[in-house]
Amino acid sequence: GDYSDVWKARWFKMSSHALYYFESKETERPIGKIDLNPVRYRYATFPTRKHGVELFTPDRIYFLSFDEEQSQSKFCQILAAQAGRLHSEGVPFVTDWLLHSGWTCKRGLINASWKQRFLRLVPEGLYYYTNDLDGTPKGFASLKNAIVKHGDHA
Repeated sequence: GDYSDVWKARWFKMSSHALYYFESKETERPIGKIDLNPVRYRYATFPTRKHGVELFTPDRIYFLSFDEEQSQSKFCQILAAQAGRLHSEGVPFVTDWLLHSGWTCKRGLINASWKQRFLRLVPEGLYYYTNDLDGTPKGFASLKNAIVKHGDHA
């Protein structure tokens, strides 16, 4: 969905292959799970939060925010250590995944009107979003065996 500036406090526990999140420290049942097989991350700053992290999974992007830079760094160190362990087991993990990002216009096949989309180019392909803070891609285009040509600009 679209980006919302409503942040929810969550408590996290990491297992060998997943990051579980809970409503509070006292909650026994997780309300969600982020599979770490594979996951990518990068440090981020959001409009109302300074110490953020974006977690990228094949299905969506998670936006996390920390009260202090030290907590943000500690989380990323633990995540990187876990990723290194997973990588040694053959699970790919990189933090410098983003090759390029920016805005473009795209034309649909059925609805031929032009729509503005935000793109993220990664080694596997091209994700496109409604806006630059959207966590769930609207679509993905694989670039495997793609040929890039310069075209005429209309």
